[in-house]
Amino acid sequence: MTAAWSAQVAASLAAWATVGWMVRILIDPRSSLVAPVRRAITWLDSRTAIRIVQVMAAVALVLSVGVGFKQYQLTGCIARYNEANNISQRARSEAADLDRQAQDQLFRAISDDPQHAFDRLRQYNDTRAEADAQRARNPIPAPPSETCG
Repeated sequence: MTAAWSAQVAASLAAWATVGWMVRILIDPRSSLVAPVRRAITWLDSRTAIRIVQVMAAVALVLSVGVGFKQYQLTGCIARYNEANNISQRARSEAADLDRQAQDQLFRAISDDPQHAFDRLRQYNDTRAEADAQRARNPIPAPPSETCG
């Protein structure tokens, strides 16, 4: 027998004991708790209790609509962030590809024709500058924790 199973059995026994106690109170007319329980039931059937429940339901409905609206706004904000981040990452990935291609060309040029290596190095630096400019034009957007409030 495990501790979890023992706890489950104890909780089940406690629940059934509570149900039995409640049934005895409602059925046994000699119980000292019958009068208060009947008064409570009578009050719960009153117009005041019904109005209180109706007001609570209306408040819960308004709150749930408000929470739903805020969730809708947050979802839209996160979708806009994801789209902006996708565009930025795509452009930055293209810039990284340019860097790698330029570096590969530089290494090939140095190994194939060391005499013209400085020309290739200048070309590599120009390509790197283009890639850096592309990264600067496409910054990583601010995270949703800053922009979505």
